[in-house]
Amino acid sequence: MKKIILIITILFPLFLNSQNDSLNKRWIRLDKSNLLKMTDIIKSKDTDLKNIKKKIKKLYISHIKNIGFGASYYGLDLYGGYTSVSMTICTFNDETFYMGFSYSSDDIEFLEQLAQKDTIISNVIRKYWKKSDVFDGFIYDKSLDYKFINDSLYLLFKQKVSKELGYPEEIKMDLLTSKFYESFFLPYFKYPFEFNNYNRRYLEIRRLAIENPSLIYNIIKGYNPEGRIYGIKILLEMSSDKKIILEKKDVELIIKVLKLEIPIRTKSGDIISSVDSYDLFKNKELKELLSKNQIELK
Repeated sequence: MKKIILIITILFPLFLNSQNDSLNKRWIRLDKSNLLKMTDIIKSKDTDLKNIKKKIKKLYISHIKNIGFGASYYGLDLYGGYTSVSMTICTFNDETFYMGFSYSSDDIEFLEQLAQKDTIISNVIRKYWKKSDVFDGFIYDKSLDYKFINDSLYLLFKQKVSKELGYPEEIKMDLLTSKFYESFFLPYFKYPFEFNNYNRRYLEIRRLAIENPSLIYNIIKGYNPEGRIYGIKILLEMSSDKKIILEKKDVELIIKVLKLEIPIRTKSGDIISSVDSYDLFKNKELKELLSKNQIELK
């Protein structure tokens, strides 16, 4: 493996120099153009999605989702020649409270090679983008990204959720726990709800919840629709296994969440679809969990 990595490291600059045909040059110009367009958005501090789409006409909208309480999630991609940049925007009452751009680790390597020969690219990356090591709970990777959060607007969204579902508890946690917790709790993560009980992320948060049930109560009160459903499923499983005892307030919270008219993104095999949580719990497995805990949806 080390030999392969060494060969790639040596040959990659040669690859750039050797690709002199017009197609590759166009691709490189496109990658540079996309980077500069995204950087112009960063410099302008314009977070309005309509304005961004006017400035970057080839943005591909891969995912639009109502996440409830007046908030929406938008997943977008800008494709280049050798690189592409992913974009996430979350809005509350049609104003952006979160915006993030991200290049993958493979894209970063390519851009860094270009930066060695192009001072404009080099200066733009250094001044406006953040390169860091990231950890998602399973693997360490490289990240080149930009993040914006409108704290006051984000707070208004969170307050609206909390007035309905209750306020999450302050919990101290280590890095590993926080990574799994955030992916179920925060609104700008987009993992679908999977019926597969062998999903690694689900298994890990379930293990952590058994050690600290407060995590799962927080997730159910959190800001991620799919995260709440995972939380309810785990809470019901823990109750069925006699690891916790559900109180009346817990049952009331579960029913309240399941009656929210918020679409839940689901994945079964290769099929991704959307369904209200109330209808989702008509699924045989989930319906049995409710029944075991003597919870009836009316």
